[in-house]
Amino acid sequence: MKKFIDGMIHSLKEKALSKCNEVVDRQVQYVELKQVKSCLAFSTADEEGKKAVAYLAKRLGNVKVDKLYVVEEETDMIETDDLVLLRKEDLSFGGKIRNEYLEAMCRRKYDLAVDLTMLTTPVAKYVFSHTKASLIAGMKKEGNGADLVVEPVEHVTDFVNKLVRILGDIKKG
Repeated sequence: MKKFIDGMIHSLKEKALSKCNEVVDRQVQYVELKQVKSCLAFSTADEEGKKAVAYLAKRLGNVKVDKLYVVEEETDMIETDDLVLLRKEDLSFGGKIRNEYLEAMCRRKYDLAVDLTMLTTPVAKYVFSHTKASLIAGMKKEGNGADLVVEPVEHVTDFVNKLVRILGDIKKG
């Protein structure tokens, strides 16, 4: 019963979050791969999500990759300046995020932000409407607000490979 009530409360908080319509004013720029110096990777904190972020970092090479994980369960991961954990308790009923690390991360200017999740959630929409990234990339999914949508993809590694190939083909004009 407690799990059901917690789920209902979390749903109400996500609904309030989805009504936050403020969007950061940012200039969209399609950057070529060799110009990408910083990246924000958004994923879930499960093993598959962590592997996806690690694979993205490996494929991007010398790019500094900050990690933003959505945490569904308890984890032993510790937040730092470049690793932020977004937990259920970080959402308020007023649609506000109560996580100072996330607020700081959203204020940073990234060359690239990558959504490695398979579903669009209110939390993902919030993050990508508040980031100052020059380019947001994601997989094709309903409600996706990415500037660069990569499709078709079978798996997240397929998405990362295609994204890196596309960024490599962009030429500075």
